[in-house]
Amino acid sequence: MILNKIKRILDAIGKVEKYILGLLFLMMTLVIFLQIILRTFSLGNLTWLEEVCCIIIIESAFIAACIATSERGHLSLNFIRDRLKGKAKAAAEGVIDLICTAVCIWTCCAAYRLVMMMLPLKMQFGTLPFPRWVIYVPITIAMGTMAIRFLINAIEDFAVCGGKLVPEEASGEGDEKE
Repeated sequence: MILNKIKRILDAIGKVEKYILGLLFLMMTLVIFLQIILRTFSLGNLTWLEEVCCIIIIESAFIAACIATSERGHLSLNFIRDRLKGKAKAAAEGVIDLICTAVCIWTCCAAYRLVMMMLPLKMQFGTLPFPRWVIYVPITIAMGTMAIRFLINAIEDFAVCGGKLVPEEASGEGDEKE
């Protein structure tokens, strides 16, 4: 089934995201440590290090959101979901996932438009020698990936409503019934 192929691709992307996130946290730790050493021993102040840290924090947040989406770890409307059982719960989760899909698509499109507006302007950071639009490309990719993951979650939730999957299988713990 094509859904399974897409899920395998997204699982591989999820593994890469985890490695990238780990590398970003390592880089951020080293950059902050370097800045502390430079300031403590009055060896100067590299102002571009602060901009690098800000960029790493922003990119890390979006990569972490992608990882949370792949693991169904995002906050949800628990006060509704926890009161429901079976197919009603799956339907509520499906609707929530569809709403999240729409929000992610909207954000992805907005980030893409922002990149397209910034390209001809050739805007750069104050202290870094690369264009400002570069930090918005990963946001666009992250939101697109999240939209696909939310949509797959919604499809699985609605499959539970139709009786094609049992709830454990929708969360990725089992295989599809034939």
